[in-house]
Amino acid sequence: MFDRTRRRVALTDAGQSLLEEGSVALKQLTLAVDMAKRAAQGRVGRLTIGFADAAALNVLPTLTSEFARLFPEVNIILHEMISADQVEALRAGRIQIAFLRPVFDEEDLETALLLREPYVVAISG
Repeated sequence: MFDRTRRRVALTDAGQSLLEEGSVALKQLTLAVDMAKRAAQGRVGRLTIGFADAAALNVLPTLTSEFARLFPEVNIILHEMISADQVEALRAGRIQIAFLRPVFDEEDLETALLLREPYVVAISG
């Protein structure tokens, strides 16, 4: 690995090769550790979202745009689904978030009300 004389120490060809390849390996390891830390913090990876049709018209565009701005390395995957299918997909781990109509009382899911929609009746005259 080294050529030694009384006045100097120099790398052999094998030592130079090991130094170069070791530097590349160390940089790759540092990148891998950094990527793992960012993934553990939710800063990289993917987020799979189920949504009811009405969510695409009101809350979903704003929320996904803001999320993408804050976490540009997270790939957002959207699936339009009826509410019952979203509950099933959450439990099965196929989606991580669901935007659905509150037509159920599932105690094992954490929920938050995002929007109340007004309804009107129209009658032809």
